[in-house]
Parts: sequence; C-alpha cells; structure tokens
Amino acid sequence: MQLESRLVDEDGVEVTGAPIHWSSTDTVTATVSQEGRVTGRHYGPVTVRAESGGYSSETPLEVVPGVKYSGVDLDYFREIALGAEYGSNSRIIRKWDGDLRIKVHGSPSAADLNALSNVIADLRRVMGGRRIDVVSEDANIDLHFAPESEFHTIDPNYQSTNYGFFWVWWGADHRLVRSRVLISTTDISQAARSHLIREEITQSLGMMNDSWRYPESIYYQGWTRTTEYAPIDLVVIEMLYRDEVRPGMTEHEAVEVLSQL
Repeated sequence: MQLESRLVDEDGVEVTGAPIHWSSTDTVTATVSQEGRVTGRHYGPVTVRAESGGYSSETPLEVVPGVKYSGVDLDYFREIALGAEYGSNSRIIRKWDGDLRIKVHGSPSAADLNALSNVIADLRRVMGGRRIDVVSEDANIDLHFAPESEFHTIDPNYQSTNYGFFWVWWGADHRLVRSRVLISTTDISQAARSHLIREEITQSLGMMNDSWRYPESIYYQGWTRTTEYAPIDLVVIEMLYRDEVRPGMTEHEAVEVLSQL
C-alpha cells in the first residue's frame, strides 16, 4: 500500500520540499519505507505516522490474515534458519516445540537483566504464543554470566575466542530440548554484553547462522552493538515459529509452506 502525505501552512498552501519521516507503531505487523510504502508483515492493527516540520498525522490500518513473505524475507530465512555456524550443517528446521524456561547463572549486572527482559518481551510478540520465563529450576535454557577465561569449564563445546557463545541440543525429531548461552563479564563493554545477550539467546532458538547481508540485523557476521531487532529479524523469527513450519522439515518443504501463506 502506498500512502501520501502533504504539508500545508495555516493558509492551506502546500509547503513543498519539506522532508517527511514515516514510521510504524509496530514493525512486526507492518513496516513503512521513507517513501510511504507500507508492507504488511503480520495480521493485526497498526498505525502509520508521518512527521515533518514539527507536525504529524497518523493513519490507522488493519493488516488482514494471509500475509505473504517477500523473496527477500525467504532468502534471509534460508540463510539464517537452516544449518548452523558450528556443528551440524544439515539444512533441516530445528526449533523449540514448547515453552522456554531461562535460568540465569553467575553475576549479571542490572543492565544485563534489563537487556534480558527486553529480549523476552520482543520474542513473546513473535513466537506464536509460547511462554518465555526466567525460572530458578527446571530450566531448558541456561544463561551463564562469567569471565571468558572460564567458558571452557562451563561448556566443553566452546569455540575460542567468543565473548558470547551458545550451544543447543535436539532430539531425533529435530525439536530443540536444551540450550546453554555464555556471556562474558570481562573485556567487553556493557553495550556489547547487551548486544550479545540478544544475539546468543535468539540464535539458540534455532536461527544458528550469521550473515554479512544486513549490518542492522542481530545476525550480522561482523562486530556490532545493536540492541534491537531489525524488522527483518522479527520476520525471520516469526517465520520459523509459525505452526506450519515444523521441526524436521527440509529447506524445500519449509520454503514451500512459507511461500503459500
């Protein structure tokens, strides 16, 4: 959908040449380009806002069921959600099939815990209603805060030198059953730690690859400190956790299902 906006002065005369900034109140539901092009991502209500010269206007919209993923979305899904950076590279869908229970180990800072809360809040919006809670027992995700020098003693699978690291386990049916996430408490800034908390937890959900494609993405291969999901990150998470995409699916099967939604 293409939206248009005009800025007029108090006499009703159009002001030309003034830049207009477009934004969406919920980029999971819909995104908007700086040319005013709206792309529906997930059904539900959303408001698109146009701002210029201290003035603004809002347009409420409703994205109806039957969202279709773009070729760009599908390509990024193939790159991120199939295979793994370490260990198995078989291009099979692996994902959690139930609720997530995160236990925190070590000595996280208040900012670390705040970053974790923000990640959980964002994931709850796009993971098909799964519960995600911090627990004191019966965890299936263990989140460790420790010096990087101790990582090998916590997880023998650790690959040097990474200040953030995750390892996951799955069953014969390719359902994830356990995950361990390591975050260094030494030699990196708090901003970097907040980024790594988001990156490693997200990748432990089954999106186990990195990419050089989008610097703003949490999956970017290079070193970044982004502490928010890019719109395409949210789309990839939602795609993987749609009920139609099942553990054990091949790349062809998963993409065929997503292409028909």
